[in-house]
Amino acid sequence: MLSFAEAYDPLWEARVYKDGRKIETVKSIPLYSVINGFWINETGNLEIIIRYKPQDWFERLSNLCYNLHRLYWLPILRLEEREGRWMGFKGSEKSRKDANQIKAESKGALMRDC
Repeated sequence: MLSFAEAYDPLWEARVYKDGRKIETVKSIPLYSVINGFWINETGNLEIIIRYKPQDWFERLSNLCYNLHRLYWLPILRLEEREGRWMGFKGSEKSRKDANQIKAESKGALMRDC
């Protein structure tokens, strides 16, 4: 029995690893009716990670929001690149020619390296 001196909440879980592989996930049980306990059936040299499930949900939601934000801006940035603008500011004709020349030179360098 592994006790965890935190107020009991059934959303705590212990992930048990042995030799780098996940063996089992153990849900918390009330110990003395107030703190979390985890019944670990394995023996030996173990790595036990105690996690709070809502934290996993928050991390997934955060990653989803980040990726949706990136997908929202991608077409806008590509449109601005095609029109020779960046963040709403049009570059001068000279700067567009310089940028196109740099692109052509870098493509030529890649072709020579092959």
